[in-house]
Amino acid sequence: MSACLVEKDVEEIGRSALAEFDHSVSDLSKDLCAPFYQEANRLEGKLTTLFQMVSRLARCEPNIKAVAVLWGAMTIVCEDAEKRISKLAEQHPNCGADYFFDQLDQLKRKCKRLEAMHS
Repeated sequence: MSACLVEKDVEEIGRSALAEFDHSVSDLSKDLCAPFYQEANRLEGKLTTLFQMVSRLARCEPNIKAVAVLWGAMTIVCEDAEKRISKLAEQHPNCGADYFFDQLDQLKRKCKRLEAMHS
């Protein structure tokens, strides 16, 4: 039995975090930025935690191609998160979404770099 994550695990955890985000933001007031910040921060935190899990657990994976696949799955999760933040930013145009785009972009670029390194 392997203690490592596989691609479907990363995808499932990512989908779960994104679904929770979708549910949380569905009723946000368009007039307030604090709830926007709270939900965007929460999503960023979940993705950072997932990144850390993948980083640590990928170390036990002996197949370097499987590690690349994990990072590819993590990249897709980050891209999906960017789309959701973009949609939320359209609804809250004055709430400074650029910070969250930058954070997610940095995380996505790390994942892409790790994927390429292991390909």
